[in-house]
Amino acid sequence: FGLKSAALNHQSIPLGVAYNPEGELTTDPNAALAGAIRVFDCNYKGSNIALMCEILGGCLAGGDTMDKFQNKNFMLY
Repeated sequence: FGLKSAALNHQSIPLGVAYNPEGELTTDPNAALAGAIRVFDCNYKGSNIALMCEILGGCLAGGDTMDKFQNKNFMLY
């Protein structure tokens, strides 16, 4: 189920799924929407998978990229 459907149906979410804005675990879907959702498996592997999903998703969706050397005041040799 999703956070928005849980909030609309006045249901709680399982503990350990999301954080409230203060950084504490919550079962309130409205607090979770204002806070953050935990990554896949809550360790370094899950964080890396989430990062790769965001990077690839941005590229595939046509997200803008920026040249890191643009607007720099130095010469490349």
